[in-house]
Amino acid sequence: MLFEGDVGVIGAGPAGIAAAIAAARLGARVILVEKNPFIGGNASLGLSLHSFYDFRGEQCIDGIAGEIVERLKLIGGTPGSVSVSNAQISKVTPVNEDLLQIVFLKMLKESGVKLLPQCTFRSLVMDSSKSAIERVRLFSKGDTFELHAKVYLDCSGDADIYVATELPFEKGRFQDGLLQPMGQMFRLGNVNIEKFLDRAGVAVARGVKPGDTKESVVWFAASSAPWNDIIAEEKLFVGQDRIFWGNSVLRDEYNINITRIAGFDATKPEDMGKAEFIGKEQVFQIFRFFKKHVDGFEHAFLTKMAPMIGVRETRRIIGAYQLTEEDFLNGVIFDDTIARSGYPIDIHDPKGGSRTTFVQVRNHTSYGIPYRCLYNKICRNLLVGGRPISTTHEAHGATRVMVTCMATGQAAGVAAQIASRHGIGVQEIDIGDLQRELKGQNVIL
Repeated sequence: MLFEGDVGVIGAGPAGIAAAIAAARLGARVILVEKNPFIGGNASLGLSLHSFYDFRGEQCIDGIAGEIVERLKLIGGTPGSVSVSNAQISKVTPVNEDLLQIVFLKMLKESGVKLLPQCTFRSLVMDSSKSAIERVRLFSKGDTFELHAKVYLDCSGDADIYVATELPFEKGRFQDGLLQPMGQMFRLGNVNIEKFLDRAGVAVARGVKPGDTKESVVWFAASSAPWNDIIAEEKLFVGQDRIFWGNSVLRDEYNINITRIAGFDATKPEDMGKAEFIGKEQVFQIFRFFKKHVDGFEHAFLTKMAPMIGVRETRRIIGAYQLTEEDFLNGVIFDDTIARSGYPIDIHDPKGGSRTTFVQVRNHTSYGIPYRCLYNKICRNLLVGGRPISTTHEAHGATRVMVTCMATGQAAGVAAQIASRHGIGVQEIDIGDLQRELKGQNVIL
């Protein structure tokens, strides 16, 4: 079977969803391919969305990502963006990940996007000059399908399509190639969060949860330090002085971000197999530890585990420009900026230790992401959105989060529609036209 469209998007995570909607709203025939039987990628894990704002509290991301939050508010899926005290971010947006998928699907349907779930990328065919993709082969339920589009968007999270073209890429940090650890999110119910934060709280955000009438904790950062002796005695994976996070839009239930699965590469199936075992073992270990020792969790129960391991870092493309740590630190706004972000560099120790490093833009404002980070000059009809855009390991620590991925995905979707409409290469797009279209979709540049 052959699927034909103007724009083919591989990966229905936050970047791919935003890309598909953006292109379709401009009139492109869009086909969105997803390997899982559900959409949302890391947005299905139970994480908060952060951040639409820079460290000063000034909004720097809107567009489709902002519209998603507004729609989610209407169905009781989020209290919206809430101010945080004593944290590395100024505001955070906790969400109900199940209702978020409903919003995603409704927006895709309204835009006319054709969705192909449970379809895995298999291979691609390049033209004779090796400068354009002719078609992509997909596999599902024992059958092989082909996708033919004018422009392809790699929103796979791991640059799978890009790598298949044999273009250059990087992986991990420069000195040793180590990647940020993965994590297994989970949710605990019947939690007395105020009791817990009285002893271990580091930062907190309070808002009115859907269905409630008064404020309660919707996000927190906490330290394991009060239990260091027990952690050492029981040889728990969290180690000494671990900072971890939780969020919730549900009464007395909290999604917990504490696990750390280090030393594995999510592009290798054997590593992912090991990560599945380790992630679930860590969840059960910390659940028992919380119930036995941690104030406020004495009567907690496990209500949910995320459907997949959360991946922070794999491949990064070598694009026409590579965003650097210095660009981030200096808050550079490029002539070809297609998205802005104010989220800090956020790097969990690749060796698996307890430390998480945060670095802010020097003037606490936002920085720009140039269009040149979304493509390599050689391939005329391929763009990349989301986590694998062209950055250094350090800058990737800032660009990898979901709201920023939606922003780069939206830009890639608009650019793909322009290129397909005019029959030109993605490198030939007039930046002014692209930026005008983005602003028309409420993108902040």
